[in-house]
Amino acid sequence: MHVHIPNKPLEAKPRQNRLQKHSRSAPKLNAHELLQFTQQIGTLLQAGITLPDAMKIFRQGQQRQSSLTLLASVERNLARGHSFARAITAFPKSFDALYSRLIAVGESSGTLEQTFSHLADLLLRKRQIQQKVRTALMHPLAISAVACVVTALLLIKVVPEFQHMFGQFGHDLPTITLEVIALSDQLRHQGHYWSLGLASSGYLLRRATLHHAATQFFVHRAILRIPVIGTIATDACVARFARTLSTSYAAGLPITDALGYAATAPGNLLFTQAVRQAGAAIDQGADLQSALDKTKLFPDLLVHMIGVGEQAGMLDTMLQRAAAYYEDRFDNAIDRLIPLLEPAMMVALGGLIGGLMLAMYLPLFQMGSVLS
Repeated sequence: MHVHIPNKPLEAKPRQNRLQKHSRSAPKLNAHELLQFTQQIGTLLQAGITLPDAMKIFRQGQQRQSSLTLLASVERNLARGHSFARAITAFPKSFDALYSRLIAVGESSGTLEQTFSHLADLLLRKRQIQQKVRTALMHPLAISAVACVVTALLLIKVVPEFQHMFGQFGHDLPTITLEVIALSDQLRHQGHYWSLGLASSGYLLRRATLHHAATQFFVHRAILRIPVIGTIATDACVARFARTLSTSYAAGLPITDALGYAATAPGNLLFTQAVRQAGAAIDQGADLQSALDKTKLFPDLLVHMIGVGEQAGMLDTMLQRAAAYYEDRFDNAIDRLIPLLEPAMMVALGGLIGGLMLAMYLPLFQMGSVLS
């Protein structure tokens, strides 16, 4: 049974301002601490322990001072008579809007234990996807860093020694050797300008991708179009969307409100735009299946499963199954990709270093042929 909770402040605005003012000095829980908090508080509530006692028990197990400070602040808000949803709304850097809204729904409907369970599952799945992405990127980035360091050392330290030796021979050098020597000279004499340029470019690109909507949209669209990588990214986006929408709708939010929270869950502006377009279509009377189908972005399987769920009155269940399916697809794709990336990167690293060494030894081979 879905409970409609109106989207309005839970308390008077003056109190809200005072709570938010207090929250500015409080630190935030990191992702691991928030997951632990959600899991353990839900478990304690299911065991029959009251919320204030559950908060005290959890706080006693924490060691980081900033976490203790934030939890103590939440407990003080509870002691003043605020609801738990109101107490954590004062700390938006730790508890986002979806978290606070679902807690409010759980308190209003008397299903706070189930709400914590759903939130814990949502946070856990989100973290698992993030860890998979980090694992997939770790090896290529590490090998790329090693390649850059080794190449720089060769160009700065080794190539000049060969250059000095070639100058004594007085023979014409191959084109590839001359190019490597020129690159070495530029790196040794203008390396600080290169470093400054690369750092500035990286900083500007990061700012553009974080704060410039057009650049963000271009990058996100390009990612989805990359062969193999685009498919994996799509699966991750669809899994996060379906999981968030399932959790929100199962907790009792209206479908339009649930879509509003699920719009940013994929982490891709194309999907965010598509979900908001679907929400606008639903406001005009369309069902979720047709609204998502019109965006031409979501997989046909997801759209079909949503249609079945709507017809059978099991939308939250079908969304949960769809989320699990695309999470498994994402995990399997990452597990297959990682073993292929390492050899490919090693071959690229070997080819780069081998090419540099060939450029240096090629004149020696030519001189040996002339002498013989």
